[in-house]
Amino acid sequence: MSRSITKKLAAVIAVLLFLVSARIFAAEAAVACASPITTLPMPDGQQTVCAAARVPVIMYHSVSRGTPGKYVIPPETLEEDIIYLKNAGYKTVFVSDLIDFAQGKGALPEKAIALTFDDGHYNFLSEVVPVLREREAKATVSIVGAFTDKETGKERRSSYFSYLNADELTEVALCGCAEIGNHSYALHSGIGAKPLWGESYERYKARFTRDTDKCDALIRACGGKAAVYTCPFGRYDGFTARAVREYGYGAMLTCEEGINELAPGNTAALYKLKRFNRPYGENSEAYFKNRGII
Repeated sequence: MSRSITKKLAAVIAVLLFLVSARIFAAEAAVACASPITTLPMPDGQQTVCAAARVPVIMYHSVSRGTPGKYVIPPETLEEDIIYLKNAGYKTVFVSDLIDFAQGKGALPEKAIALTFDDGHYNFLSEVVPVLREREAKATVSIVGAFTDKETGKERRSSYFSYLNADELTEVALCGCAEIGNHSYALHSGIGAKPLWGESYERYKARFTRDTDKCDALIRACGGKAAVYTCPFGRYDGFTARAVREYGYGAMLTCEEGINELAPGNTAALYKLKRFNRPYGENSEAYFKNRGII
């Protein structure tokens, strides 16, 4: 074989080796970018920061020692969930942290997960907050304003049937391990926050704004600041998402199931955040594995 042919073969082999190395590096980078803030060293010594995050959001309701069911779990189950998630490397974040990430204002832990609690049950303060403090976890609780107003002033309270009153909501706002979301003032019935049949967007927005204003004012009066709107019963359409955005909330929680794909600059994904309901009846390992979270 001539020297010229040998040199050509050597050059071809060198190019092929370079291309293979580049593809392997790209594949490794893509895998690492499944975690939101993982960095990889580039050949020139620079850093590449992953731009996407897969974030599960869990939907809880009542945490009580009463009769368990689809929307009621005992405190022990919640604590087991949090312990299991921590052992799997997950770190709890507020929904407002997801907003900051998508708006390019902040980073997320390598394995982030958000815990949300709907309706503002009294047992959020009596049962959930102690677990959050003990396990150094965070959660977002969304209240129904009319429920809170109805509870305020009542003397007899039940951990199973009661909701947070104004004083208790103030305690939650100051606890440091929870943030408060708006679950409507009086739309937690019927079709929820969806528009009425044939209702124009202008009429719908005015009705939505009046209701949202009342709950938002209640939250602020108790020392909170809502950043997220939680759709009653998870019911929404294009009008709802548009009204939530125009009102100024940074995210909207639904009841559709799935893991959220978030990235800086993609704020549209914030207005249809998916969640997995947490029912009674599955241990923590089965629950999270069956939904592809672990």
